[in-house]
Amino acid sequence: MAIDYEKEGWAAQAAGPDVRSELSTSESSGNDTIDALVAGGSYKWGPSGFMGHSTTVTYSFLTSAPSYNAVSSFQEFNDTMKSATRLAFAEWSSIANITFVEVSSGGSIQLGTETMTDAAGYAYYPSTSELGGDVWIANNFDYNTAPEVGNYGYLTLMHEIGHAIGLKHPGAYSSTDESPYLSSSVDNTDNTVMSYTTGSAVYPTGLGEYDILAARYLYGYSGTGTIGNVTFGSDSAETFTGDSGIQYVHSRDGNDYIALLGGNDGAAAGTGTDTVLGGDGNDLIYGNVGIDLLSGGIGNDTLYGGQNDGPASTGSSSDQPTAYRSGTETVDGGSGNDLLYGNHGTDLMIGGSGIDTMFGGQDADTLSGGSGSDLLYGNRGDDLLVGGDGYDRFIFGGTSGNDTISDFTYFTDYLVIQSNVNGSGITSFSTLVSHATQSGTDVVIDLGSGNSITLLNYSTSSLVSADVLFY
Repeated sequence: MAIDYEKEGWAAQAAGPDVRSELSTSESSGNDTIDALVAGGSYKWGPSGFMGHSTTVTYSFLTSAPSYNAVSSFQEFNDTMKSATRLAFAEWSSIANITFVEVSSGGSIQLGTETMTDAAGYAYYPSTSELGGDVWIANNFDYNTAPEVGNYGYLTLMHEIGHAIGLKHPGAYSSTDESPYLSSSVDNTDNTVMSYTTGSAVYPTGLGEYDILAARYLYGYSGTGTIGNVTFGSDSAETFTGDSGIQYVHSRDGNDYIALLGGNDGAAAGTGTDTVLGGDGNDLIYGNVGIDLLSGGIGNDTLYGGQNDGPASTGSSSDQPTAYRSGTETVDGGSGNDLLYGNHGTDLMIGGSGIDTMFGGQDADTLSGGSGSDLLYGNRGDDLLVGGDGYDRFIFGGTSGNDTISDFTYFTDYLVIQSNVNGSGITSFSTLVSHATQSGTDVVIDLGSGNSITLLNYSTSSLVSADVLFY
């Protein structure tokens, strides 16, 4: 009997918005063994654009049949099945950086049972639909309702969870099984629980070597070395140089130098003073603890700064999104329509040319939009906002702090303010003017609860209703 069979997926409303995990698309590794197991072009769990990145996935046991599979034969997993499932999740988690968290309902992976006649179970690949990642086990077979390590029921769980995290069949077992495939000499359960061919043991007691490689390619691990086109560094100072293809580099401790060159690449710097150069292509770069220099180069790049002092700069074209963790970061969006996020620390963010959207973080940040019509959100902290050329919009809410705009231009720029912010009564242009005072050469607008906007070198007489918007 086949372990599972393919069910055609269909669109449905996403469920469990508070606990469903982030999704991204898996890519070819360039390694025949890995690619025979990785469902290239389908979803995997975790952040987009980066292979070998750690992630956390929620799971839950269904207590009733969902709308997409409202079968009368539905039964909840019994206690023995739940215990075996937790063990299976723990085994997958032990060999790769994918963490599974059980929740009471609405998990990204939901598990249930029903009666089946020609399979022991089936599962769906990760997706944004309600059924994405869900696992179904046949409840009319004794081995499934009493799974234990070394029997067919436990193998079924391991196999279906493999599908639920993005692994495919390594052979052409049905018309829906996509290539590439393993050669017949290695396509067996000694090497992978995703195989339909029995190996030396009737039922394997754990994951095979190929399962481990594929899971680590998708989700990373704590060791060093190269898996496909993903490189995991060591704690020493290292230099990684890419080529025109797609590479992903995860450095660790040490002062590392990473040059990705061409291709849509990814790099995750570790602790230490790291330099990451993205080169051509649409790159995804993460900083970390240390004084990092991050440069996306040409292309649509995504940069995440680290946790200490350090500059970061993206390249030209439409770089989005760009985000920063704690620390003092300097980030240059370059040309293109950029999306930049600050976080903890005093960040300097430069949008450059293009239509940029910039979010300050938790502390006193400096946001400079550059040329183009930009959107600047100071967020928390006492921020300095510089719109630059173009028709810029400065957005303020109830906890925006005491922000200063250095170059507000009437009949060109806009103040966009939360209506009745902090219960201030500011709901119209006239009520805003009543909260504005002249302070020397500047205008100060009191937003209540200790928050304010200061317009440098401005006068209250220059305030006009056309420059004020509410949301």
